[in-house]
Amino acid sequence: MFKCRYILFFITIAYFSCETNTPVSINSVNWTSENSSDLNKGWVQDEQFIIDEFVERQNWEMTTSTSGLRYMIYEHGSDKNALAEPGQLACVAYEVAPLGDTVVYRSILGKPDCFKIEMDYVEYGIHEAITYMRVGDKAKIVLPNHLAHGLLGDDLKIPPLSAVVYDLKLVEIE
Repeated sequence: MFKCRYILFFITIAYFSCETNTPVSINSVNWTSENSSDLNKGWVQDEQFIIDEFVERQNWEMTTSTSGLRYMIYEHGSDKNALAEPGQLACVAYEVAPLGDTVVYRSILGKPDCFKIEMDYVEYGIHEAITYMRVGDKAKIVLPNHLAHGLLGDDLKIPPLSAVVYDLKLVEIE
């Protein structure tokens, strides 16, 4: 008797869980490239507001470039040194943190990382920021997400669509 009830229970479950072929109405959305553009502009404005509020809370006097990068050179090297230029090899010591968070990456003490300015796989905003610096300069740099890791983050410690803060020292250029 118990087996019959058990089998009947599963047959009933199977019967009622089967889908019907009733058509489902889906309301179409008329999304245009203008809608996408407006949405993106809104995201950019929101991020700029958040970055501005963060910079103000830190009491940093930052310069904003046309790309949206914010930078502040807080320790100057020698004024005799030339500004870094595209094509040069730049060696930097750095710390990186998502905006308002703890440091997630840093260069190895005594071993700066090197890259060719505007020619290597480094965040676009770092290429730009380096060109405002001279050897020995230390700077705070805030990169909006489009100059940092963008839509995807870095798949490790920087979330998608995150602005990041760099503490950067230009150690040498060649």
